[in-house]
Amino acid sequence: MEIPGHLTKTDFIGILLPTVPSKTQRYDDKSESNVDYTESLPAGSFLIAEPDEDEYVLQLSRPSKICQYFESSTSFVESMTCVHPEGNTYVVKEGDLRVVTDVEPGVDTDFFRESVTRWIGVVRIAAMNSGVTLTSSSELYLRPDGEEHCHYYLVDHRLQVIFWVQQITIEDLSLEVRTSSRKHLCTALKEMYWQHVEQFPSHDVPEIRLGIDTLLQSCLFAQADTLTSSTSTLVHTPKEYRRFIEILQTAKGADILRSPSIKWFIARQWSQHYRTAFFNRVGEPGCRIDRTQRVLETPTICKAWWFKLLSRICFNAPENCYNRLNTVWRDYMVVENEWKTFLSGSILEWNRSLVASFSILMLNLVTQQTSCTGLSLTSTALSLLGIPTAAALIRYHEGFEDQNIEKAADYLSKASNSDTGFQVTAVVHSVPQALALWATTLTCLHVYIWIILQVTGMTQPPLTRAVLGSITFGLCVWEGVTAYKSAKRGDSDNNSEKT
Repeated sequence: MEIPGHLTKTDFIGILLPTVPSKTQRYDDKSESNVDYTESLPAGSFLIAEPDEDEYVLQLSRPSKICQYFESSTSFVESMTCVHPEGNTYVVKEGDLRVVTDVEPGVDTDFFRESVTRWIGVVRIAAMNSGVTLTSSSELYLRPDGEEHCHYYLVDHRLQVIFWVQQITIEDLSLEVRTSSRKHLCTALKEMYWQHVEQFPSHDVPEIRLGIDTLLQSCLFAQADTLTSSTSTLVHTPKEYRRFIEILQTAKGADILRSPSIKWFIARQWSQHYRTAFFNRVGEPGCRIDRTQRVLETPTICKAWWFKLLSRICFNAPENCYNRLNTVWRDYMVVENEWKTFLSGSILEWNRSLVASFSILMLNLVTQQTSCTGLSLTSTALSLLGIPTAAALIRYHEGFEDQNIEKAADYLSKASNSDTGFQVTAVVHSVPQALALWATTLTCLHVYIWIILQVTGMTQPPLTRAVLGSITFGLCVWEGVTAYKSAKRGDSDNNSEKT
């Protein structure tokens, strides 16, 4: 391969763009977030295993100081198109360096082959310059971006790692991770490796190790843990884990573990396994052993005065919704089952509020001329506000239950403000319920006053003032007692902390 005259051998490294399997554009990209562990990763990171360490703790290979020129004779003529079990296609080139790309050749096949062949040579030169050895178990992913840039990464199927031929930092990859140590980072890279296998399972890789027995043990433990603990850190239900075990045992018994569909399923299970281990910080000091436990330092958010006031006015509905949102979204992580339970419960509550508001509206229209016109009109107005509010929330969240967990995390991340947390979202979610409850309360009061008028024959204004005054006095007493109990509870908590 000839090097253009305006470029040197080291210029090739600047136009290679490191990427990861989650950024291959086969699925939606993940959002970016800050990281805590920001060690630079030299070229060929995590390629050489330390014999005295855990098998997942890997050592950095040292880049060579010698820059050698490599004349690539790689050709993309001998390639094949593979069909993913989900239906997508990708191209594989077999040889001394296996290459996969999810860019279809299309009409201009010659240009596609020439472009990919060129970038294979560029990666080889960068590997030689960095002292990274590409073995028969190495596999290169390429995604050319025009003529001057190309996204890439490499995996080693024997070591089950992902690596690059450049020195990079975690920020360079825009990963959605928060790492605390090298071992923690290695867990994230293990997940990326299995994401690669999940996305490209249809070609034969003799060096791949599926670890079916270890995966079965992991699923059995997960099933036992979720059966015996209501706050397990694992993401599936016992019934789902039982189905996973049945699929794995059936595939193992039928000797079809290396078929594309089964390999894809195993890779997805391993990817979820390492993702769960990463977010729970398995093997790290202060790991999460309970679903309700927080392991990241997050800023303390004080409840605003307006939120406390609205919670009182809205029958404490915003407070309850706020607590549920904080339970679902912990440490920038959401569990699929918890998210679906929360969302289905919210939609059910909005539907109930919609029905209640409509029923109260119809009742007010029938009894509007009987007595206490002010109460009836106020209840009617609240019902008229509650109906479109509930309908809008139901319509907006339609289909959210069927979306993947990444979109749920993105939704919750945007809903949580850095200053107020979920307070605004909790108030908005609670509006239909609060309006329906107030409309119901006023309608009941309206009916109560009407009954008293019919029984006693009293005139309306004095009776209305007496009833409303009694209700106001009762609310003041209730608020005072509640505030006293809250203050007393706070003093008890402070004393226990001092003790």
